[in-house]
Amino acid sequence: MPKLYLCSYFEEDLHGPGRKIGISPGKPKDVECDSKFDALSPGDLYWDYQKYKKDDPEIAGKAFNKSYRAQLEAFVEEVQAEAKASGKSVFEVLPFQDGDTLLSWEKSGHLTYRTHVAEYLRRLGYEVEEK
Repeated sequence: MPKLYLCSYFEEDLHGPGRKIGISPGKPKDVECDSKFDALSPGDLYWDYQKYKKDDPEIAGKAFNKSYRAQLEAFVEEVQAEAKASGKSVFEVLPFQDGDTLLSWEKSGHLTYRTHVAEYLRRLGYEVEEK
């Protein structure tokens, strides 16, 4: 089972030994990544949350979580369907390799959507280490 690491762009000492893959709507200018994987990025949901949390953080957080979880659910279903249709494993369908690190902005100890990503990647069969 491939192992993936989920952590912040800014905590390089926590990154896994593989490639660095961004899963955020944007990335820091001074950080190098091998690639970006948009299917796990919250995209505009993230920016909407940032905009609306100023008015009501609880409602904005609930709306973000509901919409992002629905996005991840659809992602899992799509990957599983593609794997089944092609006769391949999930690991052959997705571009991740053992030791890759999926990156977003939030440092350890801060609220982050990586927790949701970890849950859905585990459902697909990955071993996930969250930092």
